[in-house]
Amino acid sequence: LDQIADEYRERGINDRPFVVIKDEAGTFGMGILTVEASDIVREPNRKTRQKMQRGKGGRAITRVMVQEGIYTRDIIGDCVAEPVVMAAGGRNIGGFFRYHCSRDETENLNSKGMVFAHLCGGDHACDDKCVQDPVRRKVYGWMSELIASAACRELSLG
Repeated sequence: LDQIADEYRERGINDRPFVVIKDEAGTFGMGILTVEASDIVREPNRKTRQKMQRGKGGRAITRVMVQEGIYTRDIIGDCVAEPVVMAAGGRNIGGFFRYHCSRDETENLNSKGMVFAHLCGGDHACDDKCVQDPVRRKVYGWMSELIASAACRELSLG
């Protein structure tokens, strides 16, 4: 958190840094902890210990991974939303939004009350479970292709 805070200062980012600690075996929305201060990990309360004790299927959590938290700044209506884009063969093939009206921009949206909406780009009819936004679709599509390209490069260097 201190290293991330230093990076934020250097780059003029005014947000408070946070990390997400999650079960390395997968989550299904369970075994996820958002941390803004190290004392939560150093001196966890009972609720925190219980939350991180068992993961999906009641399996004991024995290993975790720590990821830098990224603020969810996309909004659908009045709800925090995160795009999920898919690529195959290095090309964008579609996507959707997961959004949650009872969560904030640092919380896990994969929880009870989440809603999904297709990300439509204007090339076909859009129903009431669709976000019609050609610009978002293009931007997120380019991002998915860039990420796929970077992942391939990482694999070839590893």
